[in-house]
Amino acid sequence: MKTNATVGEFSSDGWMNGSLDSLSWVINPPTISENSKDVLLSEAVENGFTVPTSLAPFLNEIKRKLRYQVEFYTHRKVANNQLIIGVRPTNSNLYTALVTVYDDECTPHRPIYEVFSPRIVRQKRIDTHSYGQVTCGFRSKDMSKASKMVASFAPVGDAEMALVSIGSIQRVAERLLARPRNIMERMAKNLFVDKVTTTQIEELLLALERADRQETPIALDDCWYLMKTFDGYKEARDKHAEKVGYIGDQAILYVVQTFNSSDVLLISHNDTVGSRCTRYPNADALPHEVLRPLRTMDVESTKEDNRTSMQPIELEGIGYFDNSERRTFTWSYNPYQIVLYAVFVDHKTHSEVAQEGSALVAIV
Repeated sequence: MKTNATVGEFSSDGWMNGSLDSLSWVINPPTISENSKDVLLSEAVENGFTVPTSLAPFLNEIKRKLRYQVEFYTHRKVANNQLIIGVRPTNSNLYTALVTVYDDECTPHRPIYEVFSPRIVRQKRIDTHSYGQVTCGFRSKDMSKASKMVASFAPVGDAEMALVSIGSIQRVAERLLARPRNIMERMAKNLFVDKVTTTQIEELLLALERADRQETPIALDDCWYLMKTFDGYKEARDKHAEKVGYIGDQAILYVVQTFNSSDVLLISHNDTVGSRCTRYPNADALPHEVLRPLRTMDVESTKEDNRTSMQPIELEGIGYFDNSERRTFTWSYNPYQIVLYAVFVDHKTHSEVAQEGSALVAIV
């Protein structure tokens, strides 16, 4: 079992952990109804809630080990009628652990402490009382050992949230960015591989070259089928080439809303050289070259068809927008349902943003 805090562990990709999912670690995400929201434990106690005698010492030990820089919540996902407590260090965006205590019903009775966290990575599943078979769980009868583990989990900061969120949509955004040129490639492949013979390819290429120089492709005049194929392909190619030329050569910038403030992160992300980030106080402070496509996607999301659709906004030459407020399910892109855009800009703008930003690294 590993407990190191690597970035990928807070991603929902590939998770099948009992009834836990990526939103289990979020305090009251947008899709959670009012009657099932998490409640700060101290407020619950003020309103008459009594902490079970088996749980109170465990929470006090966690609090002591974290030097009292922690908040506890009654978690909305009650398992087997068991009280689950969310543990959030005060400098963490998410819960770093869910904990509970139950009795083993043996003689003499001994409390069993269960800890769940994406920071826990097991090769094999264990069968837990609270959430069934999971790979992110730990169970012990030793309170000191269990509380020490909870206190060891690193908090989840803005950088980690941003990197996980970007990773969840990166492939989709890159496919959308490449789509206009991929269409051109498919059109050519469809013609030269599927519609003409090897002997006709040279003749067709010569005709296209002459046509592009605004010369009559006389080599095809005597072949009705080839001429018809040529005319259809060239018309479609020219029409799409105009669109590709209008869009130009672009790169992706990611816009991520921070979790607990109005701050917005503008990020240039590259798997090879890493990520560069600039923090802005709000979305309106972003550069004009970024605001323009953002507003275009926002307007698109307000259209009737998109308001009722669960699908994200995908606009060629503009970008990708995962509107978290419309999400009613958890296994999707944008695992933590924060405001998340992939904006397509020219390479000059992308380079300027990368140069102005500082390295974005999840400190673990």
